[in-house]
Amino acid sequence: MKITIGEWKTRDGRKAVVAAENDSADEYMQMVGWIESFAFSWSKTGRHRDTGESILDLIATWTDPVPWDWSTTPPWINWIAMDRDGDWVMYIEEPETIDDMWASSKAGESGIYIPRTHAPKWNGSWHLSKTQRPKEATK
Repeated sequence: MKITIGEWKTRDGRKAVVAAENDSADEYMQMVGWIESFAFSWSKTGRHRDTGESILDLIATWTDPVPWDWSTTPPWINWIAMDRDGDWVMYIEEPETIDDMWASSKAGESGIYIPRTHAPKWNGSWHLSKTQRPKEATK
């Protein structure tokens, strides 16, 4: 993966903004930007440092999270995801992709469709829509 100027996801799930590139800098300082209000630097492959894996490594382009009010969802539902056709589905277990849709990885378990009138308002790719219930929403 080649890092460019833009928004990226860190290994620990935070949003990093890469604002500048400097080819003449040391390898791990060629891409610079910030996470929250702190400045950081990375290599062009997204590595934060050369001492092994870091939670600050850049692992994917950033996609805004799916907005969903988990307080309206039964407590046994742990995942939501959008199929290629725009249908949103709730799952107990983590779904996986099969062709152009998500499906439960547990045999015999199907998802529960969310009516389009109540579905999340989100414009990302269906491949990036899989969203897990946040830990704080289970309390």
